[in-house]
Amino acid sequence: MKEEGKEEKDQWIPCEVSYSLRRTTRDGRQSQPNALLCVALPDRSGGYSYENKMPHFDIIQRNKDIGYAKFVNWNEFINDIQRYINEAYKNQKSVAPVVQI
Repeated sequence: MKEEGKEEKDQWIPCEVSYSLRRTTRDGRQSQPNALLCVALPDRSGGYSYENKMPHFDIIQRNKDIGYAKFVNWNEFINDIQRYINEAYKNQKSVAPVVQI
């Protein structure tokens, strides 16, 4: 998903993640940062070994490092979707996200 040769600030995924993690005020109401749940899809052979080798966008990696972003592989996710959504919400309430790209 990364575009080679482009800085992260010029790519849409990190910009969207950054925006969704900000507190914003609109019409007098303040929104809270969204939860961040990252689901790895299997490769063509059904494996996930690529996930540990592939660099993430910096904003996603930094949120993973502080425990804000919840990471799970697809096979685990589809077997207990509500669990992983709940864990992402729990992180959302207990950890302040990194929002800058």
